[in-house]
Amino acid sequence: MPFKFKLSKRLALMKASLAASAVLTLACTSDLTDPQPHRNSLPSVAISSDLVPLTATAVAASGYEDPNVPQSTLDNNLATRWSAEGDGQWIRYDLGAVMAVGPVDIAWYRGTDWASAFEIQVSLDSVTWTPVFAGRSSGQTLQPERYDFPTVTGRYVRIVGHGQWSSTTLLSLWNSITEVAIYASTAAPLSSAPVAAVTASVYHDPNVPQNTLDNNLATRWSAHGDGQWIRYDLGATMTVGPVTIAWYEGTSWQSAFEIQVRCRSTPSLGLPSSVVAAAARRCSPSAMTSPRPRAATSASWATGSGTARRSRAGGTASPKSPSTRAARRR
Repeated sequence: MPFKFKLSKRLALMKASLAASAVLTLACTSDLTDPQPHRNSLPSVAISSDLVPLTATAVAASGYEDPNVPQSTLDNNLATRWSAEGDGQWIRYDLGAVMAVGPVDIAWYRGTDWASAFEIQVSLDSVTWTPVFAGRSSGQTLQPERYDFPTVTGRYVRIVGHGQWSSTTLLSLWNSITEVAIYASTAAPLSSAPVAAVTASVYHDPNVPQNTLDNNLATRWSAHGDGQWIRYDLGATMTVGPVTIAWYEGTSWQSAFEIQVRCRSTPSLGLPSSVVAAAARRCSPSAMTSPRPRAATSASWATGSGTARRSRAGGTASPKSPSTRAARRR
């Protein structure tokens, strides 16, 4: 027994010694003996399972320094670039259709020499822009960096440059990008519902209700008076999501309005969501969620089941608003 005890004790001491050596070795290979400047972790550019790359049908820019044309940001070549000098210079991508836009990958020219200040904006019509991201590149890589933001509906994506920086010092007003990739989240796909019929409380000829469905921003529906409405019959009870509205002369004023949903066997329903939810549950067991505020160009209410009805209640508010069509209060 004494011999076994001494042997066990020696083994324990050897194990303790080995453990101490391992800790010391790890410490010596860390920054304890070779301090390094702090490095921010860079976002991965690997495509996630819930992201799909989008194909830009066209690319344009506010300007460029030849031969650094906008198309160079889509050629999968980090040796080419788009460049433009000046604060607020932008490059714009047309996705060809309205869709759910997710994160954007950007590779910056000489991305290890400085940080590039910029914004990412999304638009339905290339006129009114919603800012979704503002910040700077890391200044630590030539590879694409991913910039995340909540999924937003749009067709156009624009990157607005604000020059090259070192901490708080502006180095130059050049904006140079080598590659861009735009993604859509498949977790929240959007599809427009077919409209079986459209009618209105009244209209001012020739601005008939059908004009709001002709994909032409030069036509409109117009009616004078508080509480005038336009109604869309989807032909069947279905789950209804966000609504996109373009307003006539939308940059000249703001239009006050409501969106309402109607089930076949219930009266018209307007926001708040608690009222919509209570009635929609009588049409279908679909779960309801609270509405989220959106920009004026994209109205949204609680998702529910019912035939859709969009109703606008009159009046104009203060001037200046996002560009819109479909209705004018006059």
